[in-house]
Amino acid sequence: MKINRIEDITDESLKELSASTVSDFIQKELEKASEDFSQEKSKTQDALNEAKEKQETLSKENAEISKRLEEFQTKINELEGEKEERLQQEKFSVRMASFDEKYKLSDDDRKVLAAQIKDLDDESFDKYSKDMTVLLSSKDKEILADPKTSEPMRRHTLDELHDLEEYVDHHHDEIEAGDHHDPNALELFCDMHPDEPECLVYDD
Repeated sequence: MKINRIEDITDESLKELSASTVSDFIQKELEKASEDFSQEKSKTQDALNEAKEKQETLSKENAEISKRLEEFQTKINELEGEKEERLQQEKFSVRMASFDEKYKLSDDDRKVLAAQIKDLDDESFDKYSKDMTVLLSSKDKEILADPKTSEPMRRHTLDELHDLEEYVDHHHDEIEAGDHHDPNALELFCDMHPDEPECLVYDD
C-alpha cells in the first residue's frame, strides 16, 4: 500500500503498512516542508531586500531634493540681497543727485553728505534733507542764480560759500574722522583769520 497524503495513515492502514513505508513518507513530507519553507524564506528575504533598496533609493532622492531646495533657497536669498543692494544704491544715487541739483557742492561736501545719508531710512532722510535746507542755504543754487537776490545778499552768500569751502578744505581730516557739525560764523571767521583777537586762545 502506498501513502499519498498524511490522511492515508490511519489505525487500519498501519496494520498493512510497513515501518519503512511510513518512514519514507514522513521523510519526504519533511523534505517537502523544508523546501517549501526555504522557498518562502527566500521570497520573504527577496521582498525585504527589495523594500530596503526602495527605501535607500527614496532616502537618496529625498536627500537630493533637500539639497536642491537648500541650494535654491540660498540662490533666492542671494538674489534678494543683490536686489536690495541694488535698490539701496539706486536710492543713494537719487538722493545724492537731489543734493547736487539743489546745491553748489564741492567734492568734500559730497563726501560728507555721502557718509551721512548712505544708511538712512526714508523717514530719517526726509528729516535730514529738511535740516540741510537750512544748513546749506548759502549753497542753494536758486538763491545764487535768482536775479531778484540783492547784490549784497548774493555777495554774502557767495562769500559764505567760499568760507565754507575753505573750512572744509582746512578741516578735511576732522571731517573724514566723523566731525560733521555745521561751523558757525565765528568758526568760519577764525578759520580765515586765526590771528584776530577774538580768535586767540590764552592759557590761564
